[in-house]
Amino acid sequence: MILSALYNYYHRASAQPDAPIIAPGYAQLGVAGELVLDEDGNLIAANPLTQQLAKKKSPQQMIVPLPPKRSGRKLAPAFLYETAAYLFGIYREPDEAAYRFEAGAALHRAVLEGCDDAGARAVLAFFDKRKPGSTAYDGVDTALLDDARRFVVFRLQGEGAFIHQRPAIQAAWQRYNARKTQDSAMGQCMITGQWGPIARVHGNIGGFGADKPTLIGFNQDAFCSFGKYGGQGANAPVGEEAAFAYVTALNMLVKDPAHCVNLAGDKVLFWAERDAPLEESLMAQFLGASDAAGLDPEQRDRIKGVLENLYHGGDPRDFQLDTDVRFYLLGVSSNKTRLVLRFFHESSFGTLLDNLLAHYRDIAVVGMRYPYPPPYYLLTETAVQAKRDNVPPGLEAALMRSILDATPYPPALFQAVLRRVRAEGSINALRAGILKATINRQAGKEELTMALDTTEKDQAYLMGRLFALLENIQQVALGDVNASVADKYLSAAMATPQSVFPTLLALSEKHMGKSIPQAKQGLRISLHRRVREVIDMMDLRITTDDKYAFPPTMDANSQGKFLVGYYHQIQSFYTKKDTQPQEQNDDTQNDE
Repeated sequence: MILSALYNYYHRASAQPDAPIIAPGYAQLGVAGELVLDEDGNLIAANPLTQQLAKKKSPQQMIVPLPPKRSGRKLAPAFLYETAAYLFGIYREPDEAAYRFEAGAALHRAVLEGCDDAGARAVLAFFDKRKPGSTAYDGVDTALLDDARRFVVFRLQGEGAFIHQRPAIQAAWQRYNARKTQDSAMGQCMITGQWGPIARVHGNIGGFGADKPTLIGFNQDAFCSFGKYGGQGANAPVGEEAAFAYVTALNMLVKDPAHCVNLAGDKVLFWAERDAPLEESLMAQFLGASDAAGLDPEQRDRIKGVLENLYHGGDPRDFQLDTDVRFYLLGVSSNKTRLVLRFFHESSFGTLLDNLLAHYRDIAVVGMRYPYPPPYYLLTETAVQAKRDNVPPGLEAALMRSILDATPYPPALFQAVLRRVRAEGSINALRAGILKATINRQAGKEELTMALDTTEKDQAYLMGRLFALLENIQQVALGDVNASVADKYLSAAMATPQSVFPTLLALSEKHMGKSIPQAKQGLRISLHRRVREVIDMMDLRITTDDKYAFPPTMDANSQGKFLVGYYHQIQSFYTKKDTQPQEQNDDTQNDE
């Protein structure tokens, strides 16, 4: 299913009017520079080729002859798209340096032998004249080649096109690849169902730094079945044309910010089965890729307006959204030489949209600054110092699966948020939204609401409200202090309330009795009344020493409810139009 979807995307993308057609035998890759040759094969110049991406310069993207899949010690050479290491035989071990020097020349002779073209003759002459292990040419600045890992292409002096773009060179490359295909094993392609040559090895996927992983490959007997190891690709037969198409599609998606977003350690690729720009823009907005996707501010505002209208019950048909179009999301990461599939989701856009809106509603809490937070924002709430590298492994894929399939959120997400709250002693809207949504989805019903629920009698939720009220009493009495009640006691209160709340209640009595002046008697009464109302709803047992018997411990689920109640109560202090704390409003009313 994944390979078929990618195969179809390649043909869909190639059919676009302005799309660069990547034909079999070619790939769109980064080129760091060009080597300019005269007709006699002499190096005239070595010029860098870069393009501006975001805030940095990167190698220029260009369609070049497809390089081979490289593995092992003696890496196969590439045609007219190569590194200085191969062109000049630069390597730390003499034997492998000599191999690189000779292998590159042998490949170009095999492809270009008999090709009646000035560019072909110049390239062959270049290989005849170069010196092993040296990039030095009199009067030529070759600093570009100091980094032997940079890929370069060739251009003939006085011409604008590169040598690999010349028709005669392209024809020679096609003939060479056709000769290789004749030696391939024959079989039925599992993607297209057609009989033809089977790809022995599949191409590399870019976009993962130094890693060049492949999706399909068998290099050990243990990975194979039915005795099909000998052909490597024979154990999962994919035709050469289909293998090229799906690999090219993956590379196109990974390099396109309008169809790819980095999510912690994974990349999320998304696309529709046919042309659907608005639907794909909405998905980019959900994933937080709208800025990188090239949308201008007006387009982004329009997408946000559509999303807000849908969130409040709008009909997708009012915005010409195609709810029937098939939509795909693929999560991938790299494990050195292998491409790791984290998740794959396929559904109609209408189903996907319903699940996304359900996710937004589930995590919604009062006080959330932006009601449509991308998954990345949620993941950073689980990470130490909010750094991407500190997101717990595997959490991004588990979160995406729960969102896309409308299933319970991963317990690991819930536990990670609890750990951050304990470590930092603070809760915010996103963390409260995650806890609320996880609890509700696990229960299969709305146990916790978006805002403060004064009718909720769950003991853990009420203890969270009580903790917020006691913290507020300290703030009203003492103002801003170096260490608040939350700073000192939040972690202990949510885990072992019996050891904390008696102390906090005693402190609150002192604060109300000594720190709040008699002139504010109304405020004192209001604070005391609110605390009494919450305690009465908890229906706590009284111990022999006239103290409330709070629970000795709370499990993780109860701790989540505690924190949501705490957050809700804090937010309720700032619901008045004048944004003043509610207790101060009560005090003003009493004074009047």
